[in-house]
Amino acid sequence: MLAAIQPEATFPNAETACETVLLVGGLLALAWQIRCAKTVPAKGVPVWPAPWLDFGVWLWVVCCMALVGSSLAKLLLGNHTDPSDEFGLMIRATAMHGAILAAQLTMLWQKKSWSPAPVNSVKLPRARIFKLGALAWLASYPVVGLASYGCQWVLHWVSQFNPAVSTPPQQTVEILSHTTNPAQLVLMAVSFVFLAPINEELFFRAGLYRFAKSRLPARYALIIVNLLFAAAHANLLMFFPLFVLGILLTRLYERTGNIAAPMVFHALFNLTNMALILLFPNTVGPLNSP
Repeated sequence: MLAAIQPEATFPNAETACETVLLVGGLLALAWQIRCAKTVPAKGVPVWPAPWLDFGVWLWVVCCMALVGSSLAKLLLGNHTDPSDEFGLMIRATAMHGAILAAQLTMLWQKKSWSPAPVNSVKLPRARIFKLGALAWLASYPVVGLASYGCQWVLHWVSQFNPAVSTPPQQTVEILSHTTNPAQLVLMAVSFVFLAPINEELFFRAGLYRFAKSRLPARYALIIVNLLFAAAHANLLMFFPLFVLGILLTRLYERTGNIAAPMVFHALFNLTNMALILLFPNTVGPLNSP
């Protein structure tokens, strides 16, 4: 579902071929997912009935470590903290994600009252985890793509009446579209394909969602947490597609009972985004939000 084909391109071209493969594969995977949902019962996930104080401690530690990671990166960078310094930005993002991941894994390992452990209701073989995550990622392509184009259309229509409405892409997307620095690409891959998916699934799905589910009906917890997930990316253009993505990630967690499956899904989603942006930097696609 790549939005635009270059004027000089011929048909068929690489973009159209890539789009076709992902779309056809996504529709087949989606049909398979719907069939499985009707025949295989969901495993479910355990709620996290922590007291508000313990939940606050967990949230405070995560937020503090995000600040610590970013501050340490700034300290190491010294005076090279100009907002226009893209390499410095990637270092800070990687350090922040690394610090958050270290905090979350430490809290899970300690299994205290303020830890959301255990996060799984079912143990699955690694091969099955990857299979379930990969199928869910592929099935998400037409769904998130449709949500993205619908959001783009609505925002374009709104901008006709209110030119102040701006829908710039995320900063990471802009950097990816023109960067040629190998070290910067490696940092982005580590941060957005490895660290961010693990962090966000542990935080939003294993933490916030399970806590909210212990106090609210599941459907309300599902909506509220994924609205927060979409808002955390701070991009109007991708808000609704990311909300839909969050719903799909949460449903996969519920169906498999294992947080590793949505982690694989999320990592493949971000990897696809990076690959499409790097391969077709002049084309705006529906999945452009690592």
